[in-house]
Amino acid sequence: MSSTKLCILVVDDHPLTRAGIVQVMLREFPQARCHEVSTLLAAKECLEAQAWDLVLMDQNLPDGKGIEFLAQRPGLAP
Repeated sequence: MSSTKLCILVVDDHPLTRAGIVQVMLREFPQARCHEVSTLLAAKECLEAQAWDLVLMDQNLPDGKGIEFLAQRPGLAP
């Protein structure tokens, strides 16, 4: 098993949904490091701060649409 940790960013405004996604990710990828945020603004800050291996994003967030957010960021495929 590789010692490299998988970095996963979960973006969803519902705390229970985020918790469930993180639980599934950690069960399937125990070496993963998951970070949770609830807004596009927080996601933007996380994406600017570091590289992520996987971003799981809700499409309807309080501060915008996830698909439009991703389309504006080169290197991120919706």
